[in-house]
Amino acid sequence: MKVSRKIKKGKIDNYFSPFKYSKAHKLYIEDYIIDLTSRYKDRENVLQGIVASETYGEYLVKIRVDEDDDMTFYSCSCDDFDGKGKPCEHIGACYLKYINEMETGPSELDDLLSLYEDEDKKIQESDILKLDITLGHTSTRVINNFIELKAGVDKLYVVKNFRYFLNAYARKEPTQLGRYILDFAKVSITKEDQRLLDYFLELLDMDNIFLSAQGTAVRLVEDKRIFIMETHFKRVMEILKNKSISLSIPTGDYEDVHVKEEELSINFALKRDGEDLMLTFQGSSIPFPMTSKGDYYFYKDGIWRVKKNKESYLIALFDTMIKNPYGALNIRDDEKDRFASFLMPKVKELGNLNIEESVKKEFIEEPLSAEFYIDKDMDVLLLSLYFYYGDEKINALKKVNKKNTQGILIRDVEKEKNILDIIREYGFEAMDDKFILQEEEIIVDFIIDGINKLKNHGDVYYSEAFKGSKIATTQNVKIRVRLTREDMLALSFDFKDIPRDEIINLIKAFNEGKKYYKLKDNGIVLLQGNTILKMQALNEFQNIDNDYFEKEEIMLPKYLAPYINEKFISEGNFKRDKGFRELINNIKEAKDMDFEIPNAIKAELRDYQIKGFQWMKTLSQCGFGGILADEMGLGKTLQSITFISSLEKGESLIVCPTSLLYNWKEEFEKFAPSLKILVMNGGPNERQENFEKLHDYDVIITSYNILTRDIESYEKINFTAVIVDEGQNMKNPLSQRAKSMKRLNGKNKFVLTGTPIENALTELWSIFDFIMPGYILNRKKFQMKYEIPIVKDGNPKALQELKSRIMPFILRRLKKDVAAELPPKIEKTIKVDMTPEQKDVYVTYVKMFKEEIENIDLNDFNKGKMKIFSALTRLRQVCCHPNSFLMDYDGDSGKFEAFYDILNSSIEEGHKILVFSQFTSVLSIIEKEFRKQHIDYSYLDGSVPSEQRMKLVKEFNSGNKKVFLISLKAGGAGLNLTSADVVIHFDPWWNPAVEDQATDRAHRIGQKNSVEVIKLITKGTIEEKVLMLQEKKKQIIKDVIGEEEIGDKILSSMDFEDLQGLFNFEE
Repeated sequence: MKVSRKIKKGKIDNYFSPFKYSKAHKLYIEDYIIDLTSRYKDRENVLQGIVASETYGEYLVKIRVDEDDDMTFYSCSCDDFDGKGKPCEHIGACYLKYINEMETGPSELDDLLSLYEDEDKKIQESDILKLDITLGHTSTRVINNFIELKAGVDKLYVVKNFRYFLNAYARKEPTQLGRYILDFAKVSITKEDQRLLDYFLELLDMDNIFLSAQGTAVRLVEDKRIFIMETHFKRVMEILKNKSISLSIPTGDYEDVHVKEEELSINFALKRDGEDLMLTFQGSSIPFPMTSKGDYYFYKDGIWRVKKNKESYLIALFDTMIKNPYGALNIRDDEKDRFASFLMPKVKELGNLNIEESVKKEFIEEPLSAEFYIDKDMDVLLLSLYFYYGDEKINALKKVNKKNTQGILIRDVEKEKNILDIIREYGFEAMDDKFILQEEEIIVDFIIDGINKLKNHGDVYYSEAFKGSKIATTQNVKIRVRLTREDMLALSFDFKDIPRDEIINLIKAFNEGKKYYKLKDNGIVLLQGNTILKMQALNEFQNIDNDYFEKEEIMLPKYLAPYINEKFISEGNFKRDKGFRELINNIKEAKDMDFEIPNAIKAELRDYQIKGFQWMKTLSQCGFGGILADEMGLGKTLQSITFISSLEKGESLIVCPTSLLYNWKEEFEKFAPSLKILVMNGGPNERQENFEKLHDYDVIITSYNILTRDIESYEKINFTAVIVDEGQNMKNPLSQRAKSMKRLNGKNKFVLTGTPIENALTELWSIFDFIMPGYILNRKKFQMKYEIPIVKDGNPKALQELKSRIMPFILRRLKKDVAAELPPKIEKTIKVDMTPEQKDVYVTYVKMFKEEIENIDLNDFNKGKMKIFSALTRLRQVCCHPNSFLMDYDGDSGKFEAFYDILNSSIEEGHKILVFSQFTSVLSIIEKEFRKQHIDYSYLDGSVPSEQRMKLVKEFNSGNKKVFLISLKAGGAGLNLTSADVVIHFDPWWNPAVEDQATDRAHRIGQKNSVEVIKLITKGTIEEKVLMLQEKKKQIIKDVIGEEEIGDKILSSMDFEDLQGLFNFEE
């Protein structure tokens, strides 16, 4: 196999200019290459790749590379490549990826397939290996437990040499058992027995290590025995839990023994023995410990677990009983009190204790209660502790008589110890009959937390001296907020008796994580309560420092009003001035505020569109921005034009994808003809001339790409409004596009998008960072406070808090709710079988990719995501038609056969059809067939200029063409194709929201007919599995914005098991 090497700089210079190389390198390192495959043919590597456009769509690249890494042929479907000159940047990107990453050469597919076939052909009719297991226990070795084995098919034979037996199993070779030859290649082994034998192989490997180590006498494998280390005993019990085994221990040999799931149930008896007492085990024999620490016992017919943390007590008790000739524990008369307080509670925890009636009368058993008395002497804290058992009062630091006149007191030693541990936890020292604490900081900790812990165990009483201590709290702080003339929020905190000149240091102490602050007069302020925690939350927006407290007010941005209101409204001491209350009410009642539709608008707005305009106006009046997230086809453009028409004089800016520039221009000319519109397009000189006369226009329309290039000119302008269409295009906060957008200055900022979240919550943050910077924190804080808790941990509190902050600024309506007059949308999924030839190709690729996936290092899993995505893309192409990337495939496609049946019947019935596919290579195959059948059609992909797009749309809507072939990402937004009433999604895309956008080209306002939406899915393939996985991943986005949306990068949230499941084929 030929392995490609790093290319030399001279070779780069032969093909690319420095500028072209720079663009190619950018596409390569920023992962614009969706897919790149290589196959070896005629001593050359034949490459075929798909490269994403920087705007919409994708380009098909083909390259041939000889053994010297020279390109002997290249082509690209982009407009820049004419087939005559030097290669374009898309060819360059694929060439760089090939040189730097790929190994290519002659196909070894046949060998690979035969490997899979051998593995898949597990012998269904072979003999089943049987194992007879004996678990033994000896006290003559360091390792006590061992296993002996009998094996065979019809008859069982003793395994006399474990080492030979396991080596044969590992190699799938024959081994001799007496006169019988056991061939592991010809027998089937149950999963349970495989687990056991695989574990034995681990022990054999360990034994080999012990053998090679000098000075060690430890052996795990000896002739017919394999020894089980005590640390492995639980694992062996787990493996054997469903089997019947034999047992050989010092007390005897036993058959049909089972590992029990339940814990060992034990019964003890306590009875009189003269003046003494006797504790006995009630059973046929005392259980036998299988391990030295006593966590497993053999008893009757099973091996039982013991209650966790009780093993040491039980084994000590049984050891003592076994040493006694009567199998009992004798308790002398002078030991009864210690037995009652220390051992009897333990015995009750281990099992059932049956006490003889005459013995019961000797003991007093009352529940424990406690009383705590807290006093203060100067700077020293004093604590007295009393235990109560009925009428019996015991000072915790004084010795008591072991026996009172009524009987022996059974003290709850465990509970007493737990209470004393709390006191010792805070550093109290015993002095006479009291505990004392002198360290100030620990005293405060005890007051804050420790007293509450004591209250869980008894009653707490305080002396007058302690009650008179000057200990203040921040729980009753008064909070005030007002709206200033400068449209800022002035927030103040009144700490009552705490001097203002000490508040600065108090806040510093809180920010440093301290629990209290000591005043100059030696008083203590406990830094606790909801208010101080909420003040800390404000630090996420604004650092509280000396400057703020010198002015006695904290100045905050106006758009924090809903958050501050929600944060402090539950506080009883929260006071709001009239301006702030009106501001909050305006936001809450946004839908009810009344603004007249401008006279300049030449359209009859629907009710919901009027409400959308009113909502935008209300936010504008309050100085906020927002996200208009109506479902596609509800007229976000018209609502925005109406809003702009209502504004005072000044320039408004529209930013949209290049493909929609002239669509916006036409909409303005149609609905607001009195406004002067400038489309900022063309070359640098033309754009510079337009900047000089910008003030002559009411509205400037530009694209994301042009804006990014000219941002230094745009950021100098204070726009009256900035409207961003298809706002999801700035979802990546690290992209130059998003960074440029956030440099714009506008009094009113609104984003239009039907999909505010496609892939991750960070996308929502990026949009908010444009309309109201900092409102939902900076990116790092947003991820820590919201994204990780919501996505990773499913934290409902974080979800609810995020929703409460963003909901006033997002307006989303669905067509089913507001456009009752819109004809219904009928959706159906048609599942089709692959042709035999197509299925062979699919199975081959599944097996090949499955091996690659299984070899991915889980510790470095993320680095394999692109490789996985490439494999999934290939499988999706096979589902459509193998010819979409295999040039030498000469078979048919099941999906194409079904597609033509649906298409022809739809045309015969007089319908007009939109056909969407993510793959332009698939659309090309459909085009060829259309030409053969003389079907008149329109075609649109990412290479069609924006001016030409509108022409194609008009021709289709008004002409006789019956079919419109559209690349999903190129034509999924901004087009009005209501003349069509059938939509066919040829292949499913990861993001159903993108499919819905495409469907909405036909199912939108203006549609007169019901719209039939048909999704073609290939049965038993990745297409079915992706649809199922999407349902599992949707909930987070639905929870946040109330709509079921899922992202293109669904892969980023799949775990390894999800991904493995994709690479299966179901017949």
